[in-house]
Amino acid sequence: MQNSVKYYYGATVPSLTAKTMAIEGHTVTFSKWTSNNETYVKSSTVNPYGTFTWPAIPDGTAITLTASASKTPNKYEVTYKDVVGSTTGKVLGTSKESANFGTQVTGASKGTDVTVGKYYAGYVYSSATTATVTTSGATVYRIFTAYDKTKYTVEHYVMKTDGTYDTAATKVDSTKTGTTDSKVIIAN
Repeated sequence: MQNSVKYYYGATVPSLTAKTMAIEGHTVTFSKWTSNNETYVKSSTVNPYGTFTWPAIPDGTAITLTASASKTPNKYEVTYKDVVGSTTGKVLGTSKESANFGTQVTGASKGTDVTVGKYYAGYVYSSATTATVTTSGATVYRIFTAYDKTKYTVEHYVMKTDGTYDTAATKVDSTKTGTTDSKVIIAN
């Protein structure tokens, strides 16, 4: 907002108050009053600019005081979720931190190594989502897939009618692979 008032020598200029505007996601803070003519009216970092007496100046000389403000982005909570398959999949892990309003965040910032089991045993990093931090914060995801070549061991035990096991009848086969976190149905 801009106001223009004409004063004459000796007049009392009332206190001038700068009002800051509201900007979504930011804190706006008064910085200073800047005078375009320091010879007659000095700049000031005080708000309100106090009452003063209008100086003797040449006719037609205009003096402008301009209020300045700074804006600082506020911080909001960002939730990072590691999930299986899609953003609605099983949650493997969650972390939180703060980020500035308007910042673009990504789940990939938590790591993108595709080594099997790097972050979670039996899972492989696949992709990540991005979002822009709003006044409600943001949620971003790292998507993982279950590793489909997870090695496992199958052991067969034969129980005798007396409830004991014959070691000679135990068979171990460690060449099997399957998908992590999947169900196995054993047939008779």
